[in-house]
Amino acid sequence: MNIRLSAEAQKDLRAIWEYSRSNWGLQQADIYLDQILLRIGWLTSNSKLWRSRPELGKSVYSYPEQRHVIVFRKAGSVLFISRLLHQRMDPSHMIFGGLGEDYQSEDL
Repeated sequence: MNIRLSAEAQKDLRAIWEYSRSNWGLQQADIYLDQILLRIGWLTSNSKLWRSRPELGKSVYSYPEQRHVIVFRKAGSVLFISRLLHQRMDPSHMIFGGLGEDYQSEDL
């Protein structure tokens, strides 16, 4: 399964890394970002553990990774990562653009 990141998800990853770097240092920021990326890869093989999120849209799922929640959907053989939100954020209040985000940007 291929993985694609929305533009918003890319911004989220940069913000997570920046926050981690400024609070815990460069090495810990790199480790935390690597853990998130590994979890995203792991999701491609563990769909039975995805949490369905119908309140966010059709075929939308989430999965926690430490203090963040990965919000995504699957279309064919592609896992589209929509957002990476802090656990305190309410994804139902986030704007997902109908989950039709710009996925042409970055593949993992």
